[in-house]
Amino acid sequence: MHHSYTSTLLKLLLCGCTLLLSGVAALAQEEAQIIQNGKRYLDLNIHTLNRYSQRAIHQQKLLLRKLKKKEERFARQLKQKDSAAYARYKSQSLSYDSISHMLHPDSATLVAKTKRGANKVIDSLKGVQAFIQANAAKAGIGAPELGKYTGELGSLQQKLDYNEYINELINQHTNGLKGLSPKANIPALSGIEQQLFYGKSKIAAWKQVAEEPSKLEEKALEYLQGTKGFDGALSKATADPNSMQAGMSSDDLERMGFQTKTSVNKALQQKLGSNIGQVQQQMGTQLSEWQDKTQGALAEVRQAKQEIKLTTQQVKNIQKPSFKINPMRGKPFRLRLERQYDFQAVRATNEKPALLNLSASIGYKHTPSFSYGIGAIGHLGLGKNWSNVHFSFEGIGVRAYSRIQWRYGIGGYAAYERTWKENVFTGGDNDPPELTPSVHNTATYSDALVAGIEKQYKISTKYSGAIQLLVDVYWKEKGLRSPFVIRFATLGK
Repeated sequence: MHHSYTSTLLKLLLCGCTLLLSGVAALAQEEAQIIQNGKRYLDLNIHTLNRYSQRAIHQQKLLLRKLKKKEERFARQLKQKDSAAYARYKSQSLSYDSISHMLHPDSATLVAKTKRGANKVIDSLKGVQAFIQANAAKAGIGAPELGKYTGELGSLQQKLDYNEYINELINQHTNGLKGLSPKANIPALSGIEQQLFYGKSKIAAWKQVAEEPSKLEEKALEYLQGTKGFDGALSKATADPNSMQAGMSSDDLERMGFQTKTSVNKALQQKLGSNIGQVQQQMGTQLSEWQDKTQGALAEVRQAKQEIKLTTQQVKNIQKPSFKINPMRGKPFRLRLERQYDFQAVRATNEKPALLNLSASIGYKHTPSFSYGIGAIGHLGLGKNWSNVHFSFEGIGVRAYSRIQWRYGIGGYAAYERTWKENVFTGGDNDPPELTPSVHNTATYSDALVAGIEKQYKISTKYSGAIQLLVDVYWKEKGLRSPFVIRFATLGK
């Protein structure tokens, strides 16, 4: 009896140990999966942000190269029209050339110029790193490679902050040039504004590309979000302070997001450039003239409102673009390309079988509503009728097209196409007896000049469809039954 009780107890203990070991192993496996997905998420984001930083530097280099040439032209025109403004211009320490020499700083300059507030993107990645490190420690898993992310994220934040610092210097100097002689008409200034606007737009476009998550990144983030404690760790890493603490310096308050006198003056300098003193003097004169007309107990309140109004107006006048904006010029070349795939069925004639024309084209968006491009076409024969289906090769061709969009998805489309017939590839050199050769239709090739309207409709965020109703100018010379052509197209960004 005693032996049976002891044996049962041992079995229970053995089962308990087995279950405990199984639970520990499952926990370790789960923590290992968390670490793996966390590392994948960090690696993908760091790679993407590093690539964005390199693209931003390259774009800044190109932008400053163009701005330097335009600044030289601006200086010559300013000297001719306003000698006093030219003297103020020569006294400025900042120029596009001096900014271009700051694009590749040493480590000391990088640290000195990037003492900024928190970067929410980097802070969120630091939160992910802290989360997977905590899980590794909790499970007793040695993961020394996680420590490398501290240095990588710190270096990445410095690069991104320095990119923003260069952008601020460019903005500051540009606004300084615009405020030197507001009443003088300097043609070169418009060119500077355009180059700056489109250069900044291209950098913003690359940033948007960097912020779009890849499929692997989405899967890794989805797994981490399903893990207990992840959302809390991420919120803690990116949380904004909601209360002021005693004993903090102005630098500490600025890093926390509070406005100080220094930060306000710095912001005004970025908006108004090196002419902030001149603008303040103009504001003081206008305020003095306005205050002479103001009487009563509400004078100070009204004066404060007037000061805000004048400051806002000065900033608007300097920042307002003086040219018509083409949003496409603010996008990198790759992001201005559009793809088109379309098909068209042609009825059979006495001489030719029914055709299925398949084509692929790539276009360049000159403006949001106008694009042009080239493409390739393949012609597949289907036979004379449904009772005599026969697939055959009927030739290949090329296309040059243009497209313009009006409103509500309705637009115009025109294209010139040339098709080389099967005779070119099979070695035939005799004209078919039923063919009457013409300029646009011979035994070896045929032309098509089509034009008409199209209606686009949305398929998804990346693709849209289009139905095209076109007229073929050379339909009689090719022996077609009708000049009308209907095509179904798919357009991709």
